[in-house]
Amino acid sequence: MDGLATDTYAEPGQGAPAATTSLSAKIGYLFKFARNKVTQTNNTLAIFNDDNSTVDQKATVSDDGTTYTRDKIKTGP
Repeated sequence: MDGLATDTYAEPGQGAPAATTSLSAKIGYLFKFARNKVTQTNNTLAIFNDDNSTVDQKATVSDDGTTYTRDKIKTGP
């Protein structure tokens, strides 16, 4: 029960989220992506770490006027 109510976890560091990982790591990435600074240019989505200046994850994006596409999240910068 402490794992849910008392224990704390650091946010995930730089690197691509694994396809198979622990539930706590998956929740950590969701929280990080919701909490931290995110920017997007015409071709890159960037997710920053807690310092607001280091890109930890990124993804290539494109838009052909009909379809917006975001590739898999991978390691930054």
